[in-house]
Amino acid sequence: MIRKVSLSVRDSSRPATSKDPADLNQAGLPALQKTVCPSRLRAIVGVAIFFSLLGVYHVNSDVLPGNDAKPNLYLAANVLEHGCLSFSTRQMPFMFTWRIGPADRPAGWCGFDDWSDLATESTTYRQLLQRGLLGNPQPKYYLTPSVRKSADGEGIYVNTFGPGSGLTALPVLGLLHLAEGSLLDRPSLLWYGGKFAAAALVAGSAVFVFLAAGRFLNLSASLAVVLAYGLGTCVWSISSQSLWQHGPNNFFLSMGIYFLIRTKEHWRYAALMGLALSAAVACRPTSAIAVLAVGLYLLIANRRALLPYVLAGLPIAALLGAYNTYYLGKAWRFGQAEAGLSVAANKTGSPELWQTPLWLGAGGLLASPSRGLLVFSPVMVLALGGTAVVLRDRRWGAFWPVVIMTAGLWVIAFKWFDWWGGWCFGYRPIVDTMPMLAVLMIPVADWIFRRKTLLAISAVLLGWSIGVQVLGSFAYDVIGWNNLVSGWEVYLPSQRIPAIIYDRKQYEMIIATRPVDRAEPINLDIDNPDNRHRLWSISDSQLIYLIRNFRQARLDKKQQIEMFLKHPRS
Repeated sequence: MIRKVSLSVRDSSRPATSKDPADLNQAGLPALQKTVCPSRLRAIVGVAIFFSLLGVYHVNSDVLPGNDAKPNLYLAANVLEHGCLSFSTRQMPFMFTWRIGPADRPAGWCGFDDWSDLATESTTYRQLLQRGLLGNPQPKYYLTPSVRKSADGEGIYVNTFGPGSGLTALPVLGLLHLAEGSLLDRPSLLWYGGKFAAAALVAGSAVFVFLAAGRFLNLSASLAVVLAYGLGTCVWSISSQSLWQHGPNNFFLSMGIYFLIRTKEHWRYAALMGLALSAAVACRPTSAIAVLAVGLYLLIANRRALLPYVLAGLPIAALLGAYNTYYLGKAWRFGQAEAGLSVAANKTGSPELWQTPLWLGAGGLLASPSRGLLVFSPVMVLALGGTAVVLRDRRWGAFWPVVIMTAGLWVIAFKWFDWWGGWCFGYRPIVDTMPMLAVLMIPVADWIFRRKTLLAISAVLLGWSIGVQVLGSFAYDVIGWNNLVSGWEVYLPSQRIPAIIYDRKQYEMIIATRPVDRAEPINLDIDNPDNRHRLWSISDSQLIYLIRNFRQARLDKKQQIEMFLKHPRS
């Protein structure tokens, strides 16, 4: 099943004699060994990888609820239901916070599951509006005000995270819409359909990683690389579990990188690369770093491929620019940067978006016990060795853009005001770069396979990395460690000072056996600056918490999903 290739590293300067794409020298890249995975076998195994990972990503039978995914899902549902890319208070009232009470008096603010929640025993929401008891809706952070108004003067809003990720789910959600009708009133279908779309995109990204590796390595080494990527990184525990920006971005970036290594074979691969990377920008604007890195490389090393690359990327770029201009006033204005100003102020006290010292963000996302890449996916340390090979050996010049785009995206994440990613699992802010790190393992994979000691160490690192992702996939609940309850303030009758209880069993016994006026949890919210030290604690780390409390965390996650799907618009 493994076919011989005529050229090796030592004779890579000679003309290629094989017409099979497995002969790497026709692309001007070094053949790592005399046997590589043949193209037909790569195609068959790629299909198997896709369906295997798609199944693994659904083994937990969970969806990972979160507000960052909500506007992506409802954008797709809104397109299917109303043919609309924007939101309004009448269409999606649950995406806003409302003032309730007389306008001339101090009023409360609340959100609502639906318009029906605004009704009282004898008053409808329309009467509340007419009487001035309800109004001044404020969009939640995942919506950005548009410069446009509706025909009746009502404000309209757009997805803070842009249109790309939501639109990628249209094929899956469109089929569900045809089969089941409107998804706006079917939250389980909407959220699990969104998860299926995200999981399929991540599985597809793994296929592109495998196809890239298969052009350099034999089947065993290629499978090892894709195993490290698909099961040993947070693309499993995060990207595949809900329709965030990450899954679609992982897919288009890995597609672009695969075509990058083939650009010297034919101009069409440069065009496909331009199409893929421009789609990545529509999903996550920071992927423009990848577009620029590749463009610079082509300008220097392969100018004939530059024109098809640019032309193929222009349609999506033009559509994205038109979207931004129409809704936000300028082609280069993105909702995430606009909304980030207020979120930064709430989390840090300053609206500055790039306020994190580089050393702090880098140390936190690479090595901190609760967010570090090398803690959650230590197998990715092998990519550092691959990077050293790429920088040292000119024959790996086509991999230079991969190094540059990875470094650029890391610096952006390191400097961003909430480098820790808010309430999340692991290194979510840099999970988009996992396809690049997987590809950067290729230059050293064969070298490792030929050294038993290094192979054994790598296997241990891979085992740890997969174990962490199993833990995250099954036990990570959004609230759990991120908003840890460290104790309770219990107010007993006729006592003005609360009793502080730290033991859960003691607290439950008091609640069950004594009259209590009220009890309030003491939370260690990771977004609170006073609690941010927890990110660096080993004894209070996210992984140790999940290991110690696996069963309870699993139950909590199930309960949170059940409650969320009952009240998905809250």
